[in-house]
Amino acid sequence: MDGSAPVVEQVKSSVMAAAKGLTVEFQSVKYPRGELEELANRLFSTKDQWAPGLSGASGGWDPEANRVLVSVRNNSAQLGAWADRVKALNDSRVVFRSHAPKPSSGLQGRMDDFRPWAVGNWLSWSGVGHPPTPDNNDCTGGWAWRKWTTNVYLGSTAYHCVWDGVSAHLTWYAGEWQLAGKLYGTAVRTHKGTDSALLGIEGCQCYAPLVWVGDSWTEDLRVVAGLKTSWYIGQPVALSAVNSGLHVAHVKSTNWDEDGYSSVAMYEEVSLGGDSGGPWLTTMPGSGDVVAHGQHLGVSDDPTTGSLFIRLNDISEKHQASVLLYP
Repeated sequence: MDGSAPVVEQVKSSVMAAAKGLTVEFQSVKYPRGELEELANRLFSTKDQWAPGLSGASGGWDPEANRVLVSVRNNSAQLGAWADRVKALNDSRVVFRSHAPKPSSGLQGRMDDFRPWAVGNWLSWSGVGHPPTPDNNDCTGGWAWRKWTTNVYLGSTAYHCVWDGVSAHLTWYAGEWQLAGKLYGTAVRTHKGTDSALLGIEGCQCYAPLVWVGDSWTEDLRVVAGLKTSWYIGQPVALSAVNSGLHVAHVKSTNWDEDGYSSVAMYEEVSLGGDSGGPWLTTMPGSGDVVAHGQHLGVSDDPTTGSLFIRLNDISEKHQASVLLYP
């Protein structure tokens, strides 16, 4: 946009009037934010069309570069294929970058993780005769938390996973059912109003600020580097859960009241059974690091509304704990 256009001058005047005593810097850009956000939403929601058979890309609108960024791990076997597909778009607004994967601490994958547990794990409760399968999961592991008073690390999932209205499922396992070393944790705190349950193992800081990003069998592990507590209508946010995998939806309401829960509601339904408790997130341009947004609640009964997630600041207040972030 021409920096001397009348509408730009009007915006500058309004900003300067409200910023008395502050130093304000204006920067001219080639593409407007709305155009790039719309392009990013369209590209990342249709990856299966313009990049069929490929997985593991993240990105979005990069305000610093004033472009839409598509980022892939530099050790991905599909790195070259992704670069070719982005080039084939022939769109100067879209740039391709690779990023270095973060240390995995020996973690293997969403379906076969081991301590310290990452966010987004496949969880199964310990009911006798109830072994999980990849197509019949119980719940998804939620964000890692740090208690304010004790600095103890805890894992999490949804309250309705721990208590289904008929029976309690207090002890949970990750990956393979009840194998040695696969204890994910036992419920130590629950809060029905925020559909949240914190789980722990006594004497063990067993949870890490790392999250699985991708499909059910993903091995793409990212660090949790930030927290989001406010949204705008139409904002893209992704669910990365056990059964549905990774899907982007768009915010419909930031304060949706249904069945006694206050949540963020999405336009699209992108979740399946077994996703409860899973992480809603976005990734940072360039690094691919994750920003935590919410904990998956379920799907709205309203036919015009899709998936729902609980705000993390609400969970934090009730449990007196903070989402664990990478140093």
